[in-house]
Amino acid sequence: MTEYVSVADVDKALGDEWANDSDKPLFVALVNAYISNQHLNIPSPTPEVVVQAAVVLAKAASSGDLYAQTTEGALIHERAEAGDVMAELNYAAPSTLLDASRQLPQWEQIVQALLGQFKGTTGSITVGYGGGRRCGC
Repeated sequence: MTEYVSVADVDKALGDEWANDSDKPLFVALVNAYISNQHLNIPSPTPEVVVQAAVVLAKAASSGDLYAQTTEGALIHERAEAGDVMAELNYAAPSTLLDASRQLPQWEQIVQALLGQFKGTTGSITVGYGGGRRCGC
């Protein structure tokens, strides 16, 4: 796993109080794993925009939102009555929320916006043989 951000980087951006000192290494490891699993083409040294995204992820990790599981789907129907009290709520199944139309949390939208430039074209292969020699065709 590549280290894109350190505890010191996050402390510098958010201050020392963003998480308990004993939890910070775990949160930063979760952030680095999250970014590594996005299969991005991030150059070395790590660009500042990636560090900014990592800081957003660290804050989400510290609040328990980074790998939060959805146990309840989106509210698709709500009904309320006053006389003789009636309440009705219908939720979509959580599995239906995995499509592209689902609403992402703000932190995740920010991270996608910051890291989007490092996404490669899906299904593409870069071919470059010949050690940089030009064809004399």
